[in-house]
Amino acid sequence: MSAEAESATTTQHPDSLEKGVRETKIIYGIRHGRSVGNEYMRKEGSRWGDATFKDDMMYRDTPISETGRSQVEALSEKLEKEEGDWMSEVELVIVSPLTRCLETFEYGCRAALEHHFEPSPPPKILALTLAAERVFTAGETGRSSKLLEKEFSEIDWSELKHIEHDEAWWYTGEGDEGKHEEWRPHGEGQYYAVPGEPESIFEARMVALKEWVHKRPEKTILMVSHWGVLNHFTKQDMENCGICRIEFGPED
Repeated sequence: MSAEAESATTTQHPDSLEKGVRETKIIYGIRHGRSVGNEYMRKEGSRWGDATFKDDMMYRDTPISETGRSQVEALSEKLEKEEGDWMSEVELVIVSPLTRCLETFEYGCRAALEHHFEPSPPPKILALTLAAERVFTAGETGRSSKLLEKEFSEIDWSELKHIEHDEAWWYTGEGDEGKHEEWRPHGEGQYYAVPGEPESIFEARMVALKEWVHKRPEKTILMVSHWGVLNHFTKQDMENCGICRIEFGPED
C-alpha cells in the first residue's frame, strides 16, 4: 500500500462497514504507554529533529517499555475506579494494530472494561489500520496480520482479512517515489530507515477514519491510538496513557 489514491482506501474494507445513522459520535481516545522506540527517541542525540538522529529498523513496531508497563498498570487502576465510569457507555473498541497500542489495551484497558460491564460481556475489540500512527520512523512499520492475530488472539482482526498476510498495511512509499518532498527534519545529518507518510496521505486517512466511525451503528467508541492521530483531532499534545474525549458531529 503506497500510492496516494490507494492509501485511504486499502486500509479499510467497505463490505465490513455497517450502516449507521449519521449522528454525533463520542470517541474516548487513549494514547499508548511509552514504547521502547519512545525511550530511544528520548535520548540526547536521538530526539526528533536532532542533527544526529538515526532511525533504525531494530525499533520497528516495538512493545511498551518497563516505564510504559508502569504507565499502563496505573491506567488500568484509574479506569477501574470512578474516573473510568464512562467505560460502561462504550459500545465498540478500536485499536491500532501497532504492538504498543495492542499491549496498552490488553494490560491497561481490558480488565477495566470487563469490570464496568460485569456480568455482561464487554463490547467487540477491533483492530483497525486507520487508527495507526502516521509513519514518522521505523517505529510505525508494523507486522503481518498473521503474526499479530496469533499474539493477540482475543482481538477481532476481521478488518485486516482483506489484506494478504505478507502485505504491508502501513504506508511504505511504494509507488510514490519522487512524488513527495521530505517533510521530516533533514539536511543536518538525520537518517530515516523508512519513507515518511506525507501529510496529504495522512490527512486522507484521518478523513477515512472519521467516515468509518460515522458508518458504524455504535455511538460511543473507545480508540487506543497514537500521538499523531489524537493530536489531529484534538490539537492536544497527548502524554503516554493520556485520555481525551472527541466528538464527531453530524456535519463533520
